[in-house]
Amino acid sequence: MSALDTSVKTLAKKRSSSFYILAFGILFGLVAAYGAVQIINRATSSVPVVVAATDIQPFTRITEAQLKVEMMPRAAVRRGMYPSVKGVVGKVSKTEIPEGWPIWAGALAQNTPGSVLTARISEENNPDLRAVPLKLDHISSLGGRIEPGDRVDVVGAMKLPAGGGSAVQPVCRIIAANVKVLDVIRGEKQTEGVILAMTPQQNQEVQFALSSGTISLALNPYETNVNAANTSPTTSLSFVTKMLSGTPVQNQNDTENKQQGGEK
Repeated sequence: MSALDTSVKTLAKKRSSSFYILAFGILFGLVAAYGAVQIINRATSSVPVVVAATDIQPFTRITEAQLKVEMMPRAAVRRGMYPSVKGVVGKVSKTEIPEGWPIWAGALAQNTPGSVLTARISEENNPDLRAVPLKLDHISSLGGRIEPGDRVDVVGAMKLPAGGGSAVQPVCRIIAANVKVLDVIRGEKQTEGVILAMTPQQNQEVQFALSSGTISLALNPYETNVNAANTSPTTSLSFVTKMLSGTPVQNQNDTENKQQGGEK
């Protein structure tokens, strides 16, 4: 084979390789361009999303008048948002939904075939709990300042049988501790009662206390010490014994000072 033939073949191979490289580059460029176009289309194309037409308060049965549909960029849409009001109307909100915010599944009580109150007790995720109404006077309800979401201790002051016969003695004790207030029953002028989340056993004991005396509520702080409610019953004997024991009554400031001293 002559040198000329060899040169021709080498040149042909180089041209062939260059062609394949060029073709691959063009193909890669087309794929990249297509991908870029898809990303741009996804980011710029709009889809319908249901949003709140007005502020929606927690535990509200949502109506069509409280909703509207707006077009949003597809890239901004998240799982759980709704494209149509049909998927939202009739459901119950479990958080506040501000006006203009998209409605999403996490803000709704999903299983809501019953009442709004059923949704409230269901959101506690404790099948042992029941919604229990308690009638209270203005003072027992802390002047009407109790709100849904508060936690309270239920205190009973009762007159119970003592021994045999008809003798009775007063007894005071915390019946249920750190109980959640599901709702407040408001009258025309003042609070008339509350609805608490209690177990059937707690409900029985509260109803018995009401038949034998009165009950009142003690409001808990945000970070409460539940163990502090594990108290002994106060009876005539225990109260008189304590009052006559000569032991100084420890006030709250003394307790706080001891705690601070222990922390040091």
